[in-house]
Amino acid sequence: MRTGASIRPAIRALAVAGFLALAVSLPLLPWIHDGALLGARDTVRLYAPLRPLVVESIRSFSLPLWNPFEGTGHPLLAEGIHGVLHPVSVVAAWLAPSSMNGLLVGYLVAAALGAWLLARSLGRSPAAAFLAAVAYALSGFVASMTDNLVFLAGSATLPWVLAALRACRLPGGAPVAAAGAAVAAALLAGDAQSSGVGVLVGLALAAEGGGRRALLRAGLGVGLGALLGAVQLVPALVHVQRTVRKLGLDEASRAQWALSAWRLPEFAIPGLFGSRTPAVAFPVFRALGGPTEYTIPFAASVHVGLVTLLLALRGIRADRTSRLLGVIALLLLWLALGPALSASQASALLPVWGKFRYAEKLVGPLTLCLALLAARGLDRELGTGRRSWVPAAVAAMLALTALLLWPGAVAGWVLGLAGHEEIAPAALDALREGFWIGLPFHAAAAAVLATTRLPTVPRGWLVAGITWGLAAVSLPWAIHPPPAGCEGPGWLARLRSDPPGPRIGTPTMREYLPAHPDAWRLTWCEYSTLAIPALNAPVGVDQLDLYTGLDPIRFARVWNALGEERWRHLRRFGLTHVVAAPPSGAADAKALSIAIDGGTPVTTAAGGRVTAWAVPHRAWALFARSASSASTPQPTLERLQAILAAGSDEVVIQADATPATAPGEVLSVRRGREELTVEARAAGPALLVVNDAWWPGWVARVDGSPVPILPADVLVRGVPFPAGRHVVEMSYQPPEVRWGLALSAAGLVGVAVLLVLGRRRAYPK
Repeated sequence: MRTGASIRPAIRALAVAGFLALAVSLPLLPWIHDGALLGARDTVRLYAPLRPLVVESIRSFSLPLWNPFEGTGHPLLAEGIHGVLHPVSVVAAWLAPSSMNGLLVGYLVAAALGAWLLARSLGRSPAAAFLAAVAYALSGFVASMTDNLVFLAGSATLPWVLAALRACRLPGGAPVAAAGAAVAAALLAGDAQSSGVGVLVGLALAAEGGGRRALLRAGLGVGLGALLGAVQLVPALVHVQRTVRKLGLDEASRAQWALSAWRLPEFAIPGLFGSRTPAVAFPVFRALGGPTEYTIPFAASVHVGLVTLLLALRGIRADRTSRLLGVIALLLLWLALGPALSASQASALLPVWGKFRYAEKLVGPLTLCLALLAARGLDRELGTGRRSWVPAAVAAMLALTALLLWPGAVAGWVLGLAGHEEIAPAALDALREGFWIGLPFHAAAAAVLATTRLPTVPRGWLVAGITWGLAAVSLPWAIHPPPAGCEGPGWLARLRSDPPGPRIGTPTMREYLPAHPDAWRLTWCEYSTLAIPALNAPVGVDQLDLYTGLDPIRFARVWNALGEERWRHLRRFGLTHVVAAPPSGAADAKALSIAIDGGTPVTTAAGGRVTAWAVPHRAWALFARSASSASTPQPTLERLQAILAAGSDEVVIQADATPATAPGEVLSVRRGREELTVEARAAGPALLVVNDAWWPGWVARVDGSPVPILPADVLVRGVPFPAGRHVVEMSYQPPEVRWGLALSAAGLVGVAVLLVLGRRRAYPK
């Protein structure tokens, strides 16, 4: 009997997990069946290309520390944004190593499970908890984050953090250990802002549920989570100090991709800033989206649903916890609006918050609060014997919306008053499409809530099921897979160069050129064929540019200092080939002309629209003929600029003394992911230059004896080389990773101690 009783909760938990996984996966099956990748944008451009590096490391029980394929190389684990060690990432690496869709669906299922668990911990009924789960996991914002894996991972982990910290109202070590595990998972997701919001909201829920003692236990859980996640947190904190993010954000960056007030109707009706079949540019977003350099919104959709919103209003005054969630939701909405209500100016005063971009990210936790409030509202609707105002409100709002949108004279008049009459037809068409898609679901939910003939439990499940149906049919506004059939970067395997292989540049990719009207004219297929970073990584070809939100300061300074002659000067850093589409403007044409000067076309792709030129270049590994030195980065950069202007091949070293130089010959090179070997011989004491990024943590040995690695030409590596024939071995061994591992090990010890002490208290002798 005792054994059966202990098994039943596990069986119920597995049944719930399977049910929620099925509910989340079913609406996605048409895309998966067609072989489409569920994500687009950064997921396709950044995370999917580098995912094989992550999977390879996980399955070999190591850490993916370095990415050698972009910008002469830069850290991978320390960026944090890849969520390398997040539990979903690790599980997916073993169960579906070659499936990016498996990873994306795993995060969506985790979001639903977390929202269910959180709603149940707040006392919601199973039907209401299911409503919260699907209203959150299949919401416009969370589904849109399939386009940006780091924010999807953060959204998936957020409800787990809140549930675990809320559980700290209970005594014992197990809740504290669970809180530590959830906070660690949030840190491992790589979404720092979501982690911070989750911790703050979770602490508030803990204090509300259990007072000061619960807050202390939750605080202990947060500290334990920081220890457990230190393997990611410590390298990330060290790394950010070496990137442009250390320099802070200007006002334009803080205003970029804030939630536009014009977008608020989309919470009820999907599609104002996009469509089910989006083009490259969104005319409504471009007119109403606020200050941004991009032509597409941050989140393709922020849809929640009218009934969910009204149920949230119904639940906001139900109890103290709901009132707290309501206050938090309003605060998050204010912050998400960015400059609209001076939120970005106020938040910039905070020491950490002011470094975060894209205020619209806060729609994620806002949606979670709304889903929880809607669950409370549903239980309140079904638990009272009084007639509800929600069905009448749904009917009234649907009627009013139909009046405004059809024929649209009133809505057009409003847009005209705001000076946007030119996009009135596009805006109205988008809203009409979303309105008619959602109308039967909203009407059905209102009818079920209005009836009193059905028993309470079936009514609750019917409303929850209708909510799921509305979320499912609204997903095409949030998920826009890239087109199939693109040639992609595989054709780069035809390029030939000395080891370690080709290093390409893409001067017409338009990312770093001055803005002009045609700046986004390239199609996705052309982007993928050009192998813009990091699409080059799967074919093992270096790209001299990089794509990350954390550009290394050294790389950014060199890139900017090279000026208009950038693509000619980049040959100094081993640029072997230029890959380009036809230029679309004067800036592109000029950059391409400079880049291919003296080069030879060697192959084409995309039906001849993309061409690769082999260009003269400095070898990847070579002996400097002459050298000079400067003691700090800025004088080194200035000296490099003077050398380039003079057309000299002199190498400038950042060091207190100039190293000796002598002629020599590189005999062989072999580069791995985080190590490389060069065999060479020199006529005398010499300086070996390797055109991979200089970065703290790289160590070198010559025939087994340690030697320093010096910054050469600001960006790459110089190694003192003795006379004769020798082997130089370099490896990436960042000390911050060792510190992080040690702290994480200490966190595991802390979890074990808490669990043992809790067990002893539960079962005293």
